[in-house]
Amino acid sequence: MSSTLTQITFAAMIAHAYDTLATVFGVIIVLLLIVLLVQKEALRAWGGARAERWARALNVAIIPLLFAFAVIILMRLAALL
Repeated sequence: MSSTLTQITFAAMIAHAYDTLATVFGVIIVLLLIVLLVQKEALRAWGGARAERWARALNVAIIPLLFAFAVIILMRLAALL
């Protein structure tokens, strides 16, 4: 199973240009980050102890996505220079 998955992943990587894959992953990361941030703000507006726990739990996904977003921005800026 893992060797098949590795072969499929490798085939997908060489089938498309790096720029295309980077753009697709970047768009997915940004959209997911936006959705999670909107959800967190909605939970904060909802109020209550349960909503606060859910909002804190969303940080588990939001913080790594923020770092990925920063890397995407830095790489795009580096490509422009």
